[in-house]
Amino acid sequence: MCLDKLCEEENIVINKKYKDILYAETRISGSDVVLVKPMTFMNESGRAVSFIKKSFELENRDFLIIYDDIDIPVSEIKIKERGNAGTHKGMKSVLNHLGSNNVPRVKIGIKNPDYKVRDIVRYVLTPLKGKYLEELLIGVYKAKDSVMEIIKNGLTNAMNKYNRRVKLLASDTEAE
Repeated sequence: MCLDKLCEEENIVINKKYKDILYAETRISGSDVVLVKPMTFMNESGRAVSFIKKSFELENRDFLIIYDDIDIPVSEIKIKERGNAGTHKGMKSVLNHLGSNNVPRVKIGIKNPDYKVRDIVRYVLTPLKGKYLEELLIGVYKAKDSVMEIIKNGLTNAMNKYNRRVKLLASDTEAE
């Protein structure tokens, strides 16, 4: 969804196809980028990343993987320079194929605080609707904006801007 919103905003069509990927080579804010949609099962996303790495002679730091994260509350995002995959099998595949945890990423929260997850696969594959879909879209738009910030001003600037936690002061909450 994030990549779709980015393409919509930048008037980009991802229409090149090779094996299990759709991709577009383009420029965004003066930077050459390759936008990729793996067409494999999510658990095999690393195959697409491996192909792109070889085809475009990229380093791991050149990637920006965007994915959902069940450990982050819905509507929130987290930008990281590196790390493990957590419970995300698609990211495990990516890290395995790249041979390193040093891969930049933007994680979009999908955790519903009102729902106790017993079956992660079922939870992730259940269609969204209502308020929960609206909250997810807030996160998707934040992620899209953070990707643009990364392209324009770099990963560190984006992390400083988007990873800040908002804390209400006692005086703010008393005024309500």
